[in-house]
Amino acid sequence: HGFFFFFFGFFSQLALCSAQPVVFVSPASDLQAVLGSASAGSIIDFEAGNYLSGCSLALTTSITLRGSGGRANIVLDCGLANRNLLVSGRDVAVNISGITFRDGSANGGGCILIEGGAAVTVSNAVFTGCVSSTVGGAVSVVDLSSLDLKDVVFERNQAASNGGALYVYNSSISVESSSFIGCQANVSGGAVFASTAASLYLNGVTMQGNAA
Repeated sequence: HGFFFFFFGFFSQLALCSAQPVVFVSPASDLQAVLGSASAGSIIDFEAGNYLSGCSLALTTSITLRGSGGRANIVLDCGLANRNLLVSGRDVAVNISGITFRDGSANGGGCILIEGGAAVTVSNAVFTGCVSSTVGGAVSVVDLSSLDLKDVVFERNQAASNGGALYVYNSSISVESSSFIGCQANVSGGAVFASTAASLYLNGVTMQGNAA
């Protein structure tokens, strides 16, 4: 009987592992092709480097983006050419950790736009130098979507209107153990702006040198 339970447990673990395939990527990878072909539940594991292809990416599938070399060493860099990432779709859940988003630029959510009921969790990450020509210098969350942040640094992000780092409309944002440093909005909310029908939760947050 012990022999049977050993093999049953072994194959059960194999089944669990196969349910979450891991795809390893490098700075030379075509990230949009990788994301486009990833199955639900996949883990995309980033090795250290500067990802110049980390721009204009789109996600409509529930996956995990995981940096394994330290967040300062894994950089998705848009060079102010476009937004880094769009996440959209009801029941789409995306987890992001250990990554720096740098120099994204767009109309609403310079680095990331979350819409259409999507849910995104970000931990151990950095958003720096992101720019929006309207709202949400780093991230905009709209259309019944949600964003949970923990141990995230927002630095030197800018919005031409509201929310130098974060903008939330008809959605929810939770921020824990995070910092907002030197972010700027030309109208309101140097760091964060909560608009109509928005839910905003802050705990253990540091604000320094933000302006509107």
